[in-house]
Amino acid sequence: MRIVVAEDLYLLRDGLVRLLEAYGHEVVATAATGPETLDALLKWRPDAAVVDVRMPPTQSDEGLKAALAARREVPGLPVLVLSQHVEQLYARELLAGPDRRLARLTEREHPVLALMAEGLSDQAIARRLFLYLNRI
Repeated sequence: MRIVVAEDLYLLRDGLVRLLEAYGHEVVATAATGPETLDALLKWRPDAAVVDVRMPPTQSDEGLKAALAARREVPGLPVLVLSQHVEQLYARELLAGPDRRLARLTEREHPVLALMAEGLSDQAIARRLFLYLNRI
């Protein structure tokens, strides 16, 4: 899979690149700012993108804005958004686009994803929801 990685922190960006490449993916470009992210996404038109929400130059939502702008040009572009900040607005903005796959979660997926967002492991989620681990 051809992937663009957009993250302003060098160590995290480099770590993501190494992890993705270790699993056989091709990282076609990296970006450290919102404008670089948009340029890379439009130039390379990757199979997927990993994008940090808050990036330079404003440290607000530059990464998200770049992902949304790229999706207008490349409909259906899969974007994995990274953020240490829990902002429901960011998720809603991405889901508001034409490709709403995540908006159609099953009844089981909603609580599982909510617990994942809290940082729980698969084992902890299984215990909390009284499920077998292979059901997570």
